[in-house]
Amino acid sequence: MVTKTSGETRVNGRRRAIPRADVGGTLVELHRAANAVRHHVEQAVLRHKNLSWTGFVVLREVYSAERIETREAAIRAGIAKATLTGVVNTLVRRNLLRRIQHPDDGRLVLLEVTARGKRLLRDILPASQAEEIFTLGHLDDAQITHVHELMRKLVVHLDGDEAHDRRS
Repeated sequence: MVTKTSGETRVNGRRRAIPRADVGGTLVELHRAANAVRHHVEQAVLRHKNLSWTGFVVLREVYSAERIETREAAIRAGIAKATLTGVVNTLVRRNLLRRIQHPDDGRLVLLEVTARGKRLLRDILPASQAEEIFTLGHLDDAQITHVHELMRKLVVHLDGDEAHDRRS
């Protein structure tokens, strides 16, 4: 429960200062920035290989893990498991990923990048990394580190118990 009084906000009985910054505007800019980066990399690199941003992220995460359970792949890619299913179906049809039965639990499925998927990643990773560097190239190292830390803190906060309780 949120209640406001002069100069403070109470959230579930805990006292919090009223935000000084424009929280809503900041979240809009965060959303716009994420979409701008995604669109830029898709248009500069991925569309030439008929690959979506989400497909690329899943492929890259599976590649970095070598072999990964679907639930963990969804978490690492930052997408819902239901979304992962459609993305994986597309990548499997294109022979970029393969599904493997889990050796210890028949209910689980592992993902692995195929030889064709590895070739595709080796082909596009340099261009993708160059565009990722371009997107933040106007920031100095300290600013990039600061942005990284802030984004990580936001994700950790939203993955926490308090945030989970608010969504339940």
